[in-house]
Amino acid sequence: MINSTVFFLGTVRFKKATIQTTDFEVGGPDTIISVRNDIHLRFNKGIFSTTFQILAPMTAITVIQGQIADSMLVDFELQKYLELRDNKSLRKKFAKEIKDKN
Repeated sequence: MINSTVFFLGTVRFKKATIQTTDFEVGGPDTIISVRNDIHLRFNKGIFSTTFQILAPMTAITVIQGQIADSMLVDFELQKYLELRDNKSLRKKFAKEIKDKN
């Protein structure tokens, strides 16, 4: 893929947040990641959702505990990520696509 990078795409459970990062459980309490708040997209149904999917470049993620499953790592085009970030209707369409796959 041209101009692609490795992204995390998977279901997470909110754990705690700071001004700069949010910690999530991934696949249960054994894996915890910290994700920069300014560089990830959340696909949740409401502001009070605690479990939802996110898309984030791995450069924005620090693994605090455990290991991220290979199935949650995807090659993703940077331009497509930027388009999703900037366009709400594209984000909704993408959210539906990833929901339908699960």
